[in-house]
Amino acid sequence: MKRICILLCLFCINGLYADENIMTHYVTGNLRLRNAAALSSPAITTLPQFTALRIIETGKSETIDGITAPWVKIVSQTGYTGWCFSGYVRRIEGDVSEDLASSFAARKDGTYPGKYDSSERHTVLSVDAVKLAGGYYIQQAGRRFQKRGHAPEILTLSVENENVYIREIDVVNGQTITRNEILLQFNERTYAHNRTKLETQNGKMQIIYLEHIPETNRGGTWEYEDPYTFAGSLTSTIPDKVRRLTSDYLRNFAGRYVFDSYKIIRSENRIIDINLLKNAVFQIAYSQEKKCLTIPVYDLRGFYYPVGRWQVDFVETSAEEPFWWAYGEGPGFFEERFFFYKGGIAFTYESSLFNLDDNSHKYIKYVVFL
Repeated sequence: MKRICILLCLFCINGLYADENIMTHYVTGNLRLRNAAALSSPAITTLPQFTALRIIETGKSETIDGITAPWVKIVSQTGYTGWCFSGYVRRIEGDVSEDLASSFAARKDGTYPGKYDSSERHTVLSVDAVKLAGGYYIQQAGRRFQKRGHAPEILTLSVENENVYIREIDVVNGQTITRNEILLQFNERTYAHNRTKLETQNGKMQIIYLEHIPETNRGGTWEYEDPYTFAGSLTSTIPDKVRRLTSDYLRNFAGRYVFDSYKIIRSENRIIDINLLKNAVFQIAYSQEKKCLTIPVYDLRGFYYPVGRWQVDFVETSAEEPFWWAYGEGPGFFEERFFFYKGGIAFTYESSLFNLDDNSHKYIKYVVFL
């Protein structure tokens, strides 16, 4: 079964995917791709963790970081060709869903952590405190609910000539750009501008960034008020958890993904049509304007019930966290997660439903690898 056939916009015509474009390996960590098989060779790009690739040539062996392995010439899932050290390259396993099932079987059912308690927040009264807290800020550790189409931004907090600035930044084609700049003013309670403001919790600075109001109000916008927390100093190189939110990182995962394997972890009085899963095909694109990965909602038909929008917007937060997550409650709950995994995309679905008519309980939990 073809695992991933990646769309190479500059090289493929009319959606044709030759067998030679099937990806067979993935990188286990962020890995430099170089012009030649040597650490001294200029880097072409950095392949993000779990990027899929195909080996086209094997070169000399070398010991790097205590690992002895050959250099390999590869084609990445986004069309880059170059040399990388194979000590951080692994073959995509025959049945990744078994590994997925083991990972998710022990995960607590219904892991939605609840609404953030704003009563625990405190104001910021000193510009000196802001100076000490300057750096990169991202909505990751403090995130409580990532709703559809919500792409966390990368923020920087700095004090320049006693003025407090918040800047929304991105990295595009290797260059750091500023998407938005806000000058905060002290309002006798904290430093703020409109609905954006600084607060502290447990003595640590955080940013409430609400310059971008959601296009659609889905039962309130409290989920967009989660804090942005410190992720690294501005004087150091950009931290890896920050880089995962940049355009240069995200667009590496655009492409065509097809069904590979599945595993039902647990089922109680629920029947799933596996044939629907086997028909799954996802064409994921990258939106520079929204700074996120997107998928036409009709690609989800037959896979699970579509959300009813023309497209679903994704964002990557980390290799361990989902880049698309939906959660809902009613007479039970459901949870859907998409995330990058070992050169492909993993999908996990869990639902627990209670029928009030006959007091029956229906539960299912499964994983799919694409």
